[in-house]
Amino acid sequence: ERLILDGRIHPARIEELVVIVGKEMDENLVKLGKEASERAGVINLNKAIFPLLGRLAYRTSYGQNVLKHSIEVAYLAQIMADELGLDGGLARRAGLLHDLGKAMDHEQEGGHPQLGSDFLKKFAEPEAVLNAAAGHHGDVPATTPYTPLIMAADAISASRPGARRESVEKYVKRLRDLEALATTFDGVRQAYAIQAGREVRVIVDAQRMDDRATSKLARDISKKIESDLTYPGEIRVTVLREIRSVEYARGVSGNNPRQQQTRDDRPQQRGPGGGVRQDREPRNDGRGDQRNDGRGDGRNDPRGDRDPRNQQRPPQAVRQQQERQPEEPRPDPTGRAEPPVSMEPTAG
Repeated sequence: ERLILDGRIHPARIEELVVIVGKEMDENLVKLGKEASERAGVINLNKAIFPLLGRLAYRTSYGQNVLKHSIEVAYLAQIMADELGLDGGLARRAGLLHDLGKAMDHEQEGGHPQLGSDFLKKFAEPEAVLNAAAGHHGDVPATTPYTPLIMAADAISASRPGARRESVEKYVKRLRDLEALATTFDGVRQAYAIQAGREVRVIVDAQRMDDRATSKLARDISKKIESDLTYPGEIRVTVLREIRSVEYARGVSGNNPRQQQTRDDRPQQRGPGGGVRQDREPRNDGRGDQRNDGRGDGRNDPRGDRDPRNQQRPPQAVRQQQERQPEEPRPDPTGRAEPPVSMEPTAG
């Protein structure tokens, strides 16, 4: 506009106006940063911090002004700190400076939490402020009680009605586009967008990809996201490759078929004649065992000793003597009878 009003549009005049406007812009950024610190009630800030705070006035996150968001976080963090008996002033300071890295992430590599923490460390900010700036998105563990307060206040300010213009449909579509882009690569089984689209986790097939291929895949996916999608800040790509080897150790139990040995599996013993001798088990059917059937000694049998099954077997010597006795002559079917043979010794 100044060039048009001046009418002198040539390279020398353009360079001159660029320098003038740059100085005015720097002064304006410092002014906005001081006003923000006064509104949040944060004092004793280094002069180098004011221009970065002023830059946040021209930065939006899903339609929400980042500087106004930082002031809201400072208010909310103070309220929660006072309720918990903590230092409300320190909570306000951490809340105002927690997103300071967003003023630098378009010029430097890295995420805004780490960039903001590294910048504030140069000016000897308290540990609570440094940890809140680095860990309000869960990138580093919380070392002070103020970091969870900043995380809660950040979520409340971002999720309140009317804070961000992005609709639910657009938000879901952006997450689906991120997941669909990751699944287009070979070897990817599943992909999930988490942390409101700030990170995508990719699960690959462990049989098709080794560790070196997963590193290359993470780099390729990040390059593809940079070229195809539009997003604020940065997106972390995490590739997971998992191998599971499962085996079972079985103990000795009655239900384990491997530990049982049936009677058929036992070694068979050979008898004197070469035949297989079967091991007999005690029979309890009322007939085999004289001790259990009540008939062995004749006391429980009404037939007593008259039953030949109850007669005891004679000793072996008696059996041999009976076998040596001659048999009675059998009748001749022709009717002729043979004289009996005398067993008495003959005389002389």
